[in-house]
Amino acid sequence: MTRVQTAERVYRSVETIIEGADRSDLTVAIRSGLAGISALQSPWQDLYARADGRSTVFQSYAWNAIVAEAAERDSSRRKPIVVEVRQGPEIIALMPLMVENKHGARVATWMGEPQLQYGDMIAALEPDDGAAVPTLAPTLFEALVASDLCDVLHLRSVRHDAAVKRFLDQFGRIAGTGRIAPAIDLTAFANYDDYLKSLNGKSRKSRRRNRKKFGDQGRLSVHIKPPALFDEPIVQTALDLKSRWLEQRGETSRTFADKSAIALFADLANRLPKTVVSCMKCDDAVAAVEIGFLDNCGYYSFLGAVNEDFTSFGPGSLLLEDTISWAFEQGVRTFDFLAPEDPYKRSWARSDVTVHDYAVPVTLKGNLYASAVIEWGLPTAKAMWGRLPASVRRSLVKVLV
Repeated sequence: MTRVQTAERVYRSVETIIEGADRSDLTVAIRSGLAGISALQSPWQDLYARADGRSTVFQSYAWNAIVAEAAERDSSRRKPIVVEVRQGPEIIALMPLMVENKHGARVATWMGEPQLQYGDMIAALEPDDGAAVPTLAPTLFEALVASDLCDVLHLRSVRHDAAVKRFLDQFGRIAGTGRIAPAIDLTAFANYDDYLKSLNGKSRKSRRRNRKKFGDQGRLSVHIKPPALFDEPIVQTALDLKSRWLEQRGETSRTFADKSAIALFADLANRLPKTVVSCMKCDDAVAAVEIGFLDNCGYYSFLGAVNEDFTSFGPGSLLLEDTISWAFEQGVRTFDFLAPEDPYKRSWARSDVTVHDYAVPVTLKGNLYASAVIEWGLPTAKAMWGRLPASVRRSLVKVLV
């Protein structure tokens, strides 16, 4: 198969890897840059709608277009790419990626990194149904090899029910340990009061006491609406509170790793059509902020931030309680806390979503990178960081960020 250098070249499979499978009507095209992605807006949105809720907000056209726009605007070395799969004339799958040189290797990640919380291709086909599904994975892999697009795919946060799972199970390998994203299945309860009865009784009483004590400090108010409807730059307020919280504890987050990552999140939160901001105020002071994304009748709880001046009243828990109540009123089906799992999230949720990271080597160099960096280097560095005293982490964060 000829090695292809141009981004718009279409690759046609010439082999049959799965015995008896006919892949002659499957073609793959590589689209690059914001212009190439913008040309896919209409079919992307149509495919996303036909996925019938199997894709998340992180696969939406709006999310990925904002990410691609930021990369192009900043003249980033990261190159946005979309792998387009057609069956005959019809687009059946899109895989949004970002390619970047790292440690001498060309690494493809999900386009939404590092803010993305669930990575997947957009496909209208059921993961285990449809004539094209068994043949999609080998066709896609052949195209990636032929295109010379990257050395390795490092695809994080892939759900157990993702459309891309068959491809990853066949040509990739799991990198690191799996993570759990706690979630609430709101459809399992008749109403919000029914849900509250399922929670720990002592915790419910504690929140009632805190709400009363907090109310004695001033007038409490809760506002749940899109960011544009606030009188203040509420997204930036939340980011400032979160950054201060992380710095004080010497913690790091890939989502807020540097100024460009923070700016990208602010852009996403302010521009996505279904961003929801919950804000609790004591008089005119912001006590807590929750930022989430509503999509396909699912709410994704992305960021929670608390004003340290009010921590003794637990405003984060009080606001989350109000946000879950709002979700019931809006007919939301799933309230997703996203990974990783921690006791705080588990106290609210009983359902689980499992996610894994994957490495898919495409070249020999990619195989070496997968072994040395993805499977050994990154987990080792994370473990070493976790063993450092909080005071040392705080000092390092001030230097690195």
